[in-house]
Amino acid sequence: MALISELLEYKSDKQKAHDEAFNFYDSVVQLSFLSDKMRTFFNRNPIYNQNWCATIVNAVTNKLGIDGFVFAHQPDASGNLSEDARAGVWGAIWDRNGMQSKADLVHEHAHVCGEGFVIPDVLNGEVRAFVQDPRSIVALYNGPDPDQITQAAKFFVWGGRHHARVWELMDDGRVWTQDFDGGATTSRTESGADASAMKHYIETSDAIRTEYTRVPVFHFRRSLRHIKPEFYQVVDIQKCINHVNTALGYSAENAAMKIRAAITRQDLADVRRDLEPGGVLQLEPAALGEQPVSVMEMGAEDLAQYISIIDTQINYMGSITATPRHYFADAGVLSGEALQAMEAPLIAKVERYMRLHAEQWEDLCAFMLTMDGSPTSADEVTCAFKDPHTTLTITQAQARLTNVQAGLPLTTQLRLEGWRRFEIENMLIDRDNERTVDLDEAQLQEVYDRMSTANARLVEPLMKEALDAISVAALDVVARSKLVERAVAAPPEAAES
Repeated sequence: MALISELLEYKSDKQKAHDEAFNFYDSVVQLSFLSDKMRTFFNRNPIYNQNWCATIVNAVTNKLGIDGFVFAHQPDASGNLSEDARAGVWGAIWDRNGMQSKADLVHEHAHVCGEGFVIPDVLNGEVRAFVQDPRSIVALYNGPDPDQITQAAKFFVWGGRHHARVWELMDDGRVWTQDFDGGATTSRTESGADASAMKHYIETSDAIRTEYTRVPVFHFRRSLRHIKPEFYQVVDIQKCINHVNTALGYSAENAAMKIRAAITRQDLADVRRDLEPGGVLQLEPAALGEQPVSVMEMGAEDLAQYISIIDTQINYMGSITATPRHYFADAGVLSGEALQAMEAPLIAKVERYMRLHAEQWEDLCAFMLTMDGSPTSADEVTCAFKDPHTTLTITQAQARLTNVQAGLPLTTQLRLEGWRRFEIENMLIDRDNERTVDLDEAQLQEVYDRMSTANARLVEPLMKEALDAISVAALDVVARSKLVERAVAAPPEAAES
């Protein structure tokens, strides 16, 4: 197995490439020039970066959202399949560790520089998981199984000193771990330290045998063939764009306006200072025998030529990296079908990454559950990613309805979408509470009879009371009008008329 000094050399070998990848992603890369004069000038002056590497990476990572995990059912004491309690345990671990944001970070690492790492551990009796900077982790696959990590090292800075922790899978099938001290440092992070200056690590503890049957380092890679960033094929194009964009910036500052000049022996300093827009500059004629006065105008720089070159290079970057054109610039109003067609190459790439990353997430989930006291194997876990396609809510609902109508149980569909156990249970309870009751004819007649009896008992007294109130009101109107008294007092002739 590799010594600590050899592990440090592995770290040093990859750190330069990772630093460059992060610089391109973060837009802090410096231009490189063939001419010493240009290199000297731009080292003292600002440059204009137009970073499309971040767009290429974000187009992928924005679609790599984890929806949840599905667990295989375990039989209960009677042999029946029961709801698996491991889903609840994993949900608590996931939330406690803030794993959603850590998943986004490790995916970002994997596509910015080609690899990302998650290291689980037990702290204060709780299972924890940490996303490590890929520049500070070394993982070796030196055993007969090319997919199994046989040795790994984590380099970190703590307490003003360099430290290292090494894991090694031994012949007895168990992992041994050992800690090392690398001396004092002024660096705050291991990724920012000078790897070449750290050559002397000494043991600070004896090797300890753990109960782990695999190295507790989970290696997320965008490719199993090599460790390279998502944009490694278009780095030179990005450099070209930065050169042209810098030239565009300097041309806009210094040559975007027309330049007018005059050749004369007259001192124009005072005249030019007092000249206003729209004013006329009067030049004195040259004396006999002297060079005639001449005026010239130099045209402005054509900035469109720079923009055209940049647009062409951007199209190349999109074609090479399978990134849709509308991710780089406004492509106009697109229909849903056109948008899906343009994103088809990107979706195919993302789905390939989902298959690759899902294996590591399932291994990590099973490992952490086993550490927490719930023995689990990776084949009992399924990592569900969110649908990378651009879909509307109504489209998702229609797809769910189609699957259920085809015979897929609703609870299975929801588990595949990443719903947790308690969420499904709450949904079923709410559905039962809102479900209408189907009654047969006898039950309907019974309900009708009960409603009729209730109406007779409640409505008839109310109707009688209302009629009585109307009668009393009518009598009161008649009494106030004194129609009866006038009719009685009137003579018979008037009454007959």
